[in-house]
Amino acid sequence: MNGRRCRDVSASEVADCVFGYTCVNDVTAFQIIKKDPAFQQWSRAKSFDTFGPFGPVIATDLDPQSLQIIATVGGRVRQDYPVSDMFFTPLELIQWISRDMALFHGDIISCGTSGGALPMKPGVTVEIRIDGIGLLPTPSPRIPWRRSPRRSEPSPLNMSRKRFTQLRVPTSPRPLILSP
Repeated sequence: MNGRRCRDVSASEVADCVFGYTCVNDVTAFQIIKKDPAFQQWSRAKSFDTFGPFGPVIATDLDPQSLQIIATVGGRVRQDYPVSDMFFTPLELIQWISRDMALFHGDIISCGTSGGALPMKPGVTVEIRIDGIGLLPTPSPRIPWRRSPRRSEPSPLNMSRKRFTQLRVPTSPRPLILSP
């Protein structure tokens, strides 16, 4: 989580922009990316109301490069990797993103994932654990899919949000944070 506004921040100042770190489950509904040929976008597949839960706490004074991320799906370990193995460090991501846009206090950056990510099946819990931060259990949501609009209907880009069923998945309270 960003601790202050930053724009085009230098490598020597980037650490001062970070308030803390948390677990994030960056959920993607892969099954809908290509389901509607008129609207193939990653943003749609990542933007349901309950996607992207984070928590359980904001951990400060951590060295993100020393953290280990473990993700389990239905109790089975699917990912187990150190942040130091990521292509870009969390601080590098902040520096590069801030070149193109201002980052504000409370902004969250999800830093990506390692190999082993799988589709979430309904009823299966995904858990993200980072020692020093905690455990984030996420019940798998059921992805609503409505029929494709007829050609005579407006594009989904112009449709009211009410046309799409809203997901309601209980999650723990979510603090604002930058995710490792």
